[in-house]
Amino acid sequence: MTDLINGLLALVRLRKAGQPTAPVSFEKLLEEAVIALQAAIRESQAEIENGPLPALVVDQVQFSQVLQNLISNAIKYRSEKAPVIRVQARREATNWVFSVSDNGRGFNQQFAERIFGLFQRLHTRDVDGTGMGLSIARRVVERHGGRIWAESAEGVGSTFYFSLPVTLESSRQEATYPPRAQQLVNAQ
Repeated sequence: MTDLINGLLALVRLRKAGQPTAPVSFEKLLEEAVIALQAAIRESQAEIENGPLPALVVDQVQFSQVLQNLISNAIKYRSEKAPVIRVQARREATNWVFSVSDNGRGFNQQFAERIFGLFQRLHTRDVDGTGMGLSIARRVVERHGGRIWAESAEGVGSTFYFSLPVTLESSRQEATYPPRAQQLVNAQ
């Protein structure tokens, strides 16, 4: 019940969060997520790998939670093998596309959209959770102008993707300051 209440509070906080004004390193966000999940990572003998990740103007707390949710799900829905989770990002024309892939149980691709619904779970109650994590992740990503989706095959693993506009690199930061204040920031 506590997890359910905390999840509902997280949904409500999404509406009240302020606008970010400085780039946040996704490598730092990944480090924070790994620290928060250290017990589960150690217990499952999970291996977390990552490629270079950008710094974007996003809500640091919310995206730390997105990464925690995606990594936590990869650990929860692991196969018989120790989880190998890879976090990567690539820049496309107008978006940064992030991926969190695993070698876990996977799921039938026909349910790829359903899993992002509130309280939606594909697996029975044999795995702890509230069914809110992916719904929260979707709202965070969409709030920042992006989208989230998944590709999977049963018994092979899953890859969760989210995209964020390249305009979040730094142009929003510059746009948030009045011209004189921006000159002072650039002079530093």
